[in-house]
Amino acid sequence: MIATRTAEGRARSKKRMRRPPKLLPAQPAEALERKANGEANTAIARSYKVNHMTIASL
Repeated sequence: MIATRTAEGRARSKKRMRRPPKLLPAQPAEALERKANGEANTAIARSYKVNHMTIASL
């Protein structure tokens, strides 16, 4: 019983404490399209004001 309640509490905590996304919902698709057209990750990242690794991880 204690283990299940602890697991439930951890799950709720992870959900609440999750880091908010850097990009809006439509932006990753746009970034991937720009990436497919040959634009550099750094240029795309600058336009969205994020790190180039954020774009590379898409």
